[in-house]
Amino acid sequence: MPSFTSPSRATDKYIPNSNPWRFGWPNSADMNFNFYKLLNDAKATSIGKVSGTPPRIAIIGAGIAGVTSARELFRSGYSNIDIYEATDRIGGRDYSAETLNRYQHYPPNSVYELGAMRFPFFPDPTAPNSAMGFYAGSYGITTQDFPDPGVVTTGIYSNDGYGPDSSKPYPNPTMLIWEAGSQPPDPFLLDIYNKWEAFSNLVKGVFSPAYVKGDDSWVPLWHDVANHYAYLNFRQMARLPAIPSYDPSKPGYFGGLGLSDEQLQIFYLIGAGDGSWGAFFDVGALYILRTLLCGFGDNHQQVKGRFDGDSFNPGPYYGRGEVPVSDGGTVQSPIYKGIQSIAECMFFLPANSAGESLYDAVSGNVSGADVNFFSNTPIVAIGGESGSTTSYISYFEINENLITKDYDHVILTPTTWASQLSIDMTRLHADRLPYQVRSAMGTAHWIKSCKICLTAKEKYWENNLSKIPQVLITDTYLQDVYAYSSDENVGVVILSYTWEDDASKFLSYSDAELVATCLNEADSILLRSTNIGQQLSDYVSTEEAKVIHWALLPTFHGCANLYREGRWKEDYTLLAFNQTYSDKARIYFAGEAYSVEGGWTEPAIRSALDAVVHVIKNSGGEFLNNFNFESDYLTLDTSFVPSNEMTS
Repeated sequence: MPSFTSPSRATDKYIPNSNPWRFGWPNSADMNFNFYKLLNDAKATSIGKVSGTPPRIAIIGAGIAGVTSARELFRSGYSNIDIYEATDRIGGRDYSAETLNRYQHYPPNSVYELGAMRFPFFPDPTAPNSAMGFYAGSYGITTQDFPDPGVVTTGIYSNDGYGPDSSKPYPNPTMLIWEAGSQPPDPFLLDIYNKWEAFSNLVKGVFSPAYVKGDDSWVPLWHDVANHYAYLNFRQMARLPAIPSYDPSKPGYFGGLGLSDEQLQIFYLIGAGDGSWGAFFDVGALYILRTLLCGFGDNHQQVKGRFDGDSFNPGPYYGRGEVPVSDGGTVQSPIYKGIQSIAECMFFLPANSAGESLYDAVSGNVSGADVNFFSNTPIVAIGGESGSTTSYISYFEINENLITKDYDHVILTPTTWASQLSIDMTRLHADRLPYQVRSAMGTAHWIKSCKICLTAKEKYWENNLSKIPQVLITDTYLQDVYAYSSDENVGVVILSYTWEDDASKFLSYSDAELVATCLNEADSILLRSTNIGQQLSDYVSTEEAKVIHWALLPTFHGCANLYREGRWKEDYTLLAFNQTYSDKARIYFAGEAYSVEGGWTEPAIRSALDAVVHVIKNSGGEFLNNFNFESDYLTLDTSFVPSNEMTS
């Protein structure tokens, strides 16, 4: 997701919840169940234990949600699992691509983060407040600060170099230099930043004490907030007048940012200097409140992989190119670098106390287990009759034979649009997948994203090698440029990172044309800036350039689910599906597509764990480690509908 981190990287202090089964502050506004505790308590055992003959389970998709589901069910004794993946790799939108090390003195090679790349850990990787943090710690996966704008030296280029305030242009084309850890240096940007900070602090000052009480006081407050903001988009909330203080007689109302039209335009293009917020202007205001003000935008970390300092510690099957799976298929071998390393560790490293991995089970090396992984095998249909406790799925073999298999439980992890466009679910009876669920899936809003990645010949942003800042923020079609270190001597440059309409502008270009066009634009901006006068092309190589358009990938059809305003009911239909329908449907939703949080990976893992908990419950399994589903687990209120107070 785009950056919204404060320039000082100051984060909210971690506050534990008085109820151990609820997350501490900051964290999710809706799914406030402490999945870290669930996992940590089960570290030496498992979340649950299968009862009787293990049921047959199908998991559709081997992204982070699918692999998480498979790992935790396997650990719990659910040993009859088929995993279906439409591509030849695991990880999904956690996509780390290894490149050759042409310009460095020694390995490891550079890693392009083509999908998710910066992550919240609430507020840091060591706090017991993140499911993702649990897995990272368990597998020796380390992180580093992500170079968010304002956290590292950032160049801001707007209005052809004449500055953000058109009424007071700079005398010459200039790249505004925002020094690391400081406030935005331009008064116009500083005013916008201060308005955001004032709004943020007002909201957090009310949210945080209610959130950690461990009683029911948080949910009514959150519903009061929804009554005011659920029918507004972020653009409208940014225009609302700011209020000086919170009025308890108007519960849940915090006013807005109070931005003028000119400030709104700059906020759209370059934020407060921290990157474009334009992709979020036309999504629901609740998205901003749920994510940026609940810890998803602070202290972003970049996942390095299995590193101890600069020592690289790969695991099994590293460097194989590909490894065999079921029915003669293969998947890409693990690289144990970048965000993809979490899914790889879940699959290839030991998962249970016996030291057995999911891949061991797939390979037939676990006694009594029948676990299969089918790569390059997209599912084409899911069916199930009314009143039946089994479902069937269909797929085509390599030789185009249509195969249909029956399952007791099916976990669905692809994005909602990919499921709608690629999987025929009309054969699922309406009492298994009701119309309102299908409608919520089909009308979700998936945004476009484009990344252009290059290898840095040298890390020009270090040791005064050049005047070019580590991060560039522009109001041109280039948008945001990021440079980061894969390792001590390894550098990567994201030449352009665009979202939504800005990403649409690039769709008609070939990869080579787009790389050349964007690199030329970057050079022009830097040469035009009288205080820089250098060009990026001197420091990067286009030899291994990589362009990815997430909207064009048929198994995704977009990069992130950023919902529109007024979708509380639809969002909760998906978020609470496992709670509401899975007992009858024996279908389960897992993945970021069925969450309302930001950050891709964290909500994907949490929703996968939610699916696992409900599979254990619905199959008559036993929960371990003193976890009691009835008293400890989260029950979402699906009866609440916002009253639209603000717009009535």
